[in-house]
Amino acid sequence: KLGNSIIGVQNLITSIELFEHLEKPYVTGKIVLVDDWNILDDINFSGTEIFTLRLSGAGKGVDEYFRYKFIINKVIKSEKINDRTEVYTLSLIDRTAYLSAANRFSKSYTGKIEEIITNIVSSELGKKVNKGPKASAQPKLKVIIPFMSPLAACDWLKSSMTTTNGSPWFLFS
Repeated sequence: KLGNSIIGVQNLITSIELFEHLEKPYVTGKIVLVDDWNILDDINFSGTEIFTLRLSGAGKGVDEYFRYKFIINKVIKSEKINDRTEVYTLSLIDRTAYLSAANRFSKSYTGKIEEIITNIVSSELGKKVNKGPKASAQPKLKVIIPFMSPLAACDWLKSSMTTTNGSPWFLFS
């Protein structure tokens, strides 16, 4: 999506790589587009374009399996192959991570760590949290979030959490 315009690039994609990392609560990626119709010629990528990845099965009438929104945060490479063809390699970051980085807040919370994380994700990012099947081993606490981004605050809190058998918790957007 570019401003109010939507540009379908499904026929330009030659590769998509998505990366998950245990230490990062979001997905990053890279996409390669081969534009031999000059569709992307007039776009000056600003690093805020929305890229929606939709996957579904082959055939007609098949439901969508997966939808994920990214921000194109960087043009890694733009290479002119000939007069009509240009190859773009674009960097992608999860839209929630991008919005989180632009939002800093300070607030105090009281409760179990997973409840505090749920409150932060809900109020600051407008997202729902799917909690694990077990509660953390830590007791209720009072904490002040000191002017952090929502995902950084959640990651900071998560680093203090363990299960009753001492296993770590993971956070994923």
